[in-house]
Amino acid sequence: MSFQWPEGYRAGAFITFDVDGVVGFEGSAIGSLQNRPCVRSMTDYEPRVGVPRILSVLDDAAVPATFFIPGKLAELYPDMVKNILRAGHEVGHHGHFHYKPDRISFEDEVKEIDLALPILEDLIGDKVFGSRTPGWAPSANTLKLLAERGMLYDSSLMGHDEPYRTTEGLLELPCLWSLDDWEQWGYLPFEGWEYPIEEPDKVKRMWNAHFQAIVEAGGSFVLTLHPWISGRPVYAKVLKDLLMEWKNTPGVWWTNAKELTLYANSLEL
Repeated sequence: MSFQWPEGYRAGAFITFDVDGVVGFEGSAIGSLQNRPCVRSMTDYEPRVGVPRILSVLDDAAVPATFFIPGKLAELYPDMVKNILRAGHEVGHHGHFHYKPDRISFEDEVKEIDLALPILEDLIGDKVFGSRTPGWAPSANTLKLLAERGMLYDSSLMGHDEPYRTTEGLLELPCLWSLDDWEQWGYLPFEGWEYPIEEPDKVKRMWNAHFQAIVEAGGSFVLTLHPWISGRPVYAKVLKDLLMEWKNTPGVWWTNAKELTLYANSLEL
């Protein structure tokens, strides 16, 4: 059965940002950046320049977004989180130290979830509605743990073109590797992280093709970006150009993860 979009809409679209920062880099296979000042400077760019520029792009396009932030990074940069919230966007769970759940023990995964929740909830002033697992790498336990803590959605799986219900009762907001800026521009000078840097117009064409096809199929378009990447001037321009074009597409509901989930739950999907 096809997802029932609100009256007057035939598809949905929302933009997401994984704000990983220094926590994300060190929580991944890269490890400590203490002796890597160049790479550390790339993570500093995110709260200093990337996030403010992204917020400006979203404001110009009048598009809502969801920002997934590790608890530890929110603790380090509370003003960044407050600025995101003040601009009217949602903040979601993204682990605590950005450890990938499928690579850590069950006990450590529980800690990853539980350490972040009070930090995020204190800044938000409300409950955390949903999560995206670091690296889109949930374990077999992740969705159950999220549901047990009252979260309503996840955005880490790729099992449909539209929102769908998991066996744990969460609304799944499916993502896609080719709709992630890291695979296009996320070069890092380490073995295994040396992605080719794609030409901006090539990525622009690819993302637009995805958008048009997903809308035609009546699905949900979910773009995943990282402000340390897409906050750079040329990539921010790609995003702004696309948003300005896409906003003119009739029948597309521009929303965020929280609002989409609340709508789906009202339908008892």
